[in-house]
Amino acid sequence: MALIEVEDLKKNYGSKEALKGISFSVLQGSITAFLGPNGAGKSTTLKILLGLRRPTSGRVQVFGKPPWSAELKTKIGYASQELSFPPHLKVHEVLSFVKNHFEDPEDIATLESRLQLGRLMNQQMGGLSGGEKRRLGLACALLGKPELLILDEPTTGLDLESRQDLWREITAYQKQGGTILLSTHDLHEVSTIAEKILLIDQGQVLFHGAIKEVLSQIELKKVTYTFQKSEEIHFTENSDEFVKKLVQEKPQFTDLRIHHATLEEAFLKIRGRK
Repeated sequence: MALIEVEDLKKNYGSKEALKGISFSVLQGSITAFLGPNGAGKSTTLKILLGLRRPTSGRVQVFGKPPWSAELKTKIGYASQELSFPPHLKVHEVLSFVKNHFEDPEDIATLESRLQLGRLMNQQMGGLSGGEKRRLGLACALLGKPELLILDEPTTGLDLESRQDLWREITAYQKQGGTILLSTHDLHEVSTIAEKILLIDQGQVLFHGAIKEVLSQIELKKVTYTFQKSEEIHFTENSDEFVKKLVQEKPQFTDLRIHHATLEEAFLKIRGRK
């Protein structure tokens, strides 16, 4: 079952085309990573899905309804990339304020434990680090027990340990039946957690499907070797032919290694084909 359905979605800001007719779906219980460079159209798409913007044209359905429908507000949890809290409020006051907006909220003590907020509860927002605010933002998004979680660059400002904790929390949320759509630049991390990816660039979808499908479509190999004390790196779709030519032209090379392309390298290859 698709919780999100987008067909031929377009959004113009004056003469600028932010979205040029994108189509995709997000299945219930899945983790979908929304990838693309700055200005690709990711934020515009998320704002439309949240009912914060109206499309110029196209069809958008979330839980089978237009995203600006009031009844969807308790079904969706959202953590923005830009988090702003009143600096004089304490963490427990922010959580209590958000909790009061829901009829059946998550227990604050439960989120406090899961997201390691215990030592922060009596601190004022103005004294928190970016990573600490990020964890609080996720807690606020989870307070309403949402069925769909939309996260915009969720690991920005987090150290390695905090990132791992966040991914564990997202995985646990999915195992409980939740659906996640997350926007990110970190292709390496999403390759270990996401089941589907949505590549977007210049307002157009480049690819929508499983990560393995991206890599299978791009038979890209990374070849590294040392020549005259310098490491050489090349990308090729035919590593056998490349090595044959290398043996003929640079027989003194050493330390030859051939790797499969990473998700990021495949993404760059797809962009280059468009």
